[in-house]
Amino acid sequence: MSSCPLISIVVPLFNSERTIGGTLSSALTQTYPRVEVIVVDDGSTDDGARIVEGFGPAVRLVRTENRGVSAARNRGIAQAQGEFVALLDADDYAFPGYVQGMYDAWVAAGGGRRFVTSEAFVLSNEGVFPGRKVLPVGPVAPDEQRFSLLQRNFVSIFTLFPRGLVDEVGGFTEGLAYCEDYELWLRAVLAGWEVVFCVEPQAMYRRTEVSASRAEGRMHEALRDIHRGVLEREGGRLSVREQRLLELSVAWGVAGVHVRAGEVALAQGRGRQARAAFVRAAQLMPSDRRVRLKAELLRWGPLRGVLARMQRRRQVEVGDADPRL
Repeated sequence: MSSCPLISIVVPLFNSERTIGGTLSSALTQTYPRVEVIVVDDGSTDDGARIVEGFGPAVRLVRTENRGVSAARNRGIAQAQGEFVALLDADDYAFPGYVQGMYDAWVAAGGGRRFVTSEAFVLSNEGVFPGRKVLPVGPVAPDEQRFSLLQRNFVSIFTLFPRGLVDEVGGFTEGLAYCEDYELWLRAVLAGWEVVFCVEPQAMYRRTEVSASRAEGRMHEALRDIHRGVLEREGGRLSVREQRLLELSVAWGVAGVHVRAGEVALAQGRGRQARAAFVRAAQLMPSDRRVRLKAELLRWGPLRGVLARMQRRRQVEVGDADPRL
């Protein structure tokens, strides 16, 4: 591999005429010296493709019929000539060090079967607030990444990965309307790829609260389907605690994930975190009296120790006594 490999920035485009110009300007002003920019127009009906054409040969435009963002990204990756792929959406903005920062993080971590996710600021209609960022947690230790990623997606769309990742585990699953990126990261991590964190924000993620709230229910459904697929595909390769988490997710959706997070926190003696998880689960499934009761009991400090001992004993009885939990 070259000491300065070509890196392909892949941008899916669908009716983003108002933002694509800024996105491409940011992609073309990278400090990393060897970058190609590929835009896949996913059947747009606005003037976005015309704006892309205005950048001339600096940007490669690929036109396709409308098949969704996963198909567009896959087409861009297939067209890419780089040894690495960096993702950027048509309404987001990359800082000048976006590619360089992620590539440096990959090299510093040891290279190989690793991919990088970058922190980013959240850009809303009101502007950018430094305290609002996209990654829900800080860096996760390699030996905890499987279980943690099953609990929640801690990989942003701002990623850089070797072409070998897609060659090994496949690209984005086409037909998924939501969580398509999470599904790919799960496949990669379960196959043994490690996530490297670029903790300094290298981009801005555009978010509108209206679109986010409308999508929440469908995202929960997609998450359940993804977890069901992992159960069917991975089978006996899952640990007891991983299987328990996925079974709860399939049975109860996102609420089940919070229940499992609460169980783990409780067994580890982290009472406040356990209560927060059970409160969230109770909000998502208010008809479940057991979950509501556990959330209420965890309000009381003296009861937390009792409940923690009960949780640890139960896990020993069912063979779920993983020392890391």
